[in-house]
Amino acid sequence: MEGGAIHWPLWVPYKLYSSIIFRRLIRRYGEIDYIYGKKAYENHNGFTNAQSLLNVIEVLMQIWFLRLRNKPGRENKALMIGYSVSLMTFSKTVLYWLQEYYSGYALLLCKKC
Repeated sequence: MEGGAIHWPLWVPYKLYSSIIFRRLIRRYGEIDYIYGKKAYENHNGFTNAQSLLNVIEVLMQIWFLRLRNKPGRENKALMIGYSVSLMTFSKTVLYWLQEYYSGYALLLCKKC
């Protein structure tokens, strides 16, 4: 977050980002991002924390898959875990796309920014 201890070395480039997509100017990412920014944190928006928890579970399942895939007799279990974590990744990606679609691409194409 802006003003934090590690803002300077890590997050400064995000504030400088701007581009043109679909003939519209995309404003600076750091200034319009209300899902992961300070405003969402102060408003106790639970989406970011829920997303982070699912990401941690997903990584743990991927590690579990990698450990099981080379053990004799455990290949079928590894395949089911690999399939489950792949489906989890796909469904989260679709969720992010649908969130943008149903918000009218409000975060991507901010007209008031």
